Amino acid sequence: MNLKKDKPIFTIKFLIMLLVSTILIRTIGMLFEKEIGEYLILFPSNLSQPLHWYRFLTYPLESVGLFGWIRIASIILPAGYIIEKRTHQNNLVTIILISALLGGLLFVLINHSNELNRPIASAGLIAWGFWIAAITCGVLQWKDLNKIEKAIIILFLLNIFSFTHTDLGYFVAQIGVVVTVLAFALTFKLFKRKALANHV
Repeated sequence: MNLKKDKPIFTIKFLIMLLVSTILIRTIGMLFEKEIGEYLILFPSNLSQPLHWYRFLTYPLESVGLFGWIRIASIILPAGYIIEKRTHQNNLVTIILISALLGGLLFVLINHSNELNRPIASAGLIAWGFWIAAITCGVLQWKDLNKIEKAIIILFLLNIFSFTHTDLGYFVAQIGVVVTVLAFALTFKLFKRKALANHV
């Protein structure tokens, strides 16, 4: 196995984009004493405010600090290591959009009548999309995985016990993202076997 050759370039670029946005949001906030993140995160009340629908695309950019980014990267990066070399980049973009848009929509639909109007932020739902995509790919192609990839899949399967959330809207969004990405991957047979031998 060649780790340099197998580097998930697209996934790394995506995570760098999230990191840069997190740093910029915090830096601008400190310099101008204004919370830029407030204009990016998605509130349930935004469902009835068409001028704020752009937030369905921007809320993943607010990673809730460096720790939040690290937590998300710890899922997206290993998942990208498994799936990126076995599918087209367009499919990765589709997984990101499904996770962000569908997840955000389900979140606001469930919580629209909630008086607390708690917002959603970070790429957490995108991480769940990558999570189920990696598991789907791993299960279908278990014999073709190397030892590192198998270890990642096992850890991901154990992570299913964290598949819960105190917020009903977010929990429904998690389920919706996982089910939809799973159906997308199976229906369109997204993942192909590596052309080269893949052993450690």
